[in-house]
Amino acid sequence: MRLRRQIGLLTALLGVAFALLLGLGSAATAQTTNPPLVVNDDGNEDDDDRTDGVCATSGGVCTLRAAMTQANNNPGPDAIHFNIPGGGVHTIELGGEELPAINDPSGSVTIDGYTQPGATPNTDPLIFNAEILIEINGQNTDYTFLIQASENLFRGLSIYDTDVAFELLNENADGNVIVGNILGSNHDTTYERPGTGIGIRMNTGPDQNTIGTPDLADRNVISGNGSYGIRINHGPSSFNIIQNNIIGLDRTGTKALNQFIGVDLQFFTFRNQVGGLGPNEGNLMGGHRNGAMDFSHSSVNNSVLGNRIGTLPDGVGIPPRPLTGMASLLRTTRTATTLLTTSSVATATTASGTSKTTPAATRLPSTRSPTTANGVPGSPATTTSTSTTSSLATATAGSISTTARLATTPTFRMS
Repeated sequence: MRLRRQIGLLTALLGVAFALLLGLGSAATAQTTNPPLVVNDDGNEDDDDRTDGVCATSGGVCTLRAAMTQANNNPGPDAIHFNIPGGGVHTIELGGEELPAINDPSGSVTIDGYTQPGATPNTDPLIFNAEILIEINGQNTDYTFLIQASENLFRGLSIYDTDVAFELLNENADGNVIVGNILGSNHDTTYERPGTGIGIRMNTGPDQNTIGTPDLADRNVISGNGSYGIRINHGPSSFNIIQNNIIGLDRTGTKALNQFIGVDLQFFTFRNQVGGLGPNEGNLMGGHRNGAMDFSHSSVNNSVLGNRIGTLPDGVGIPPRPLTGMASLLRTTRTATTLLTTSSVATATTASGTSKTTPAATRLPSTRSPTTANGVPGSPATTTSTSTTSSLATATAGSISTTARLATTPTFRMS
């Protein structure tokens, strides 16, 4: 009798364990990525049946728009790959119609332009030699990608002629990664938007997003947008990292593309980082009409580290082009606090044609205690800005002369 009881108990325990294993198996299955949705056509038609899990327009092809529609309706994470027939660059023309918003709470989406046959990511330590074969011409869309969900990945795309290439909107747009792209220009960075536009805008609360990483393949070119390369505003938007990008210049880092300001932080954005002190963490910035960076309206405790601003890609000398507009490193207001370090540099050309490279201060001088904004106290590591720029000098490049502001220590300008 005791033996039967022990056998029965053992059987029951095994049954419970088996049931638990089945449950765990179901959960693991739900977390796996769905089979990739493969874009095989550069058209702009939407999916014919968004509920069948198949990317297919009425014509039986898979477009980027159709793939994004399916990804939003599929449960769990999705990946969108490319295999458009024919060699060379493939341009997807949106005709002014925005792509579907990315807002699937059940799982992230990866859109990888480097899966197109022949496309290759950057390998150059200083410039951008990636072969991007998937272009998206917004044809004056309000935005190209609207992101309202977390942990999505975008790489290997060229996006241009749009008001905003990437719009990260609200507190749900956290932990996204944007790497290895050209934002604001075409694949060979010859296009410049004549009007206003923004490469990446984070609005009303996105946190912990990554724009470039120290990996060479993850370098972005964010240039030619017209207005801003990157704008983070209306916080709390915090702990976003911007590293290893070329901002304001073409893929060679020697020609300016139309852009007003490189990185703009305003209205209660805090603890964001532009650059870094490790290898390949700094950004290359130049050619902006009103300064590389502008921090204002209670943007506090943000860091600017290890960037090359106004220099050639190797950090030495000046590009063979005129310096246009303000050559200041950073424009701030008295409600903004910022940390600069010695490895951030700016270069301008004097009237005699010689270059002057000036390191930024390790810490900004303070005239008062660190500020508090939106409930975020000032950090002892950051200080309130004061006016520190020197007198104007004439910058000369070829036969073109323009006025530039020579940066002293520390190098930024009050707005």
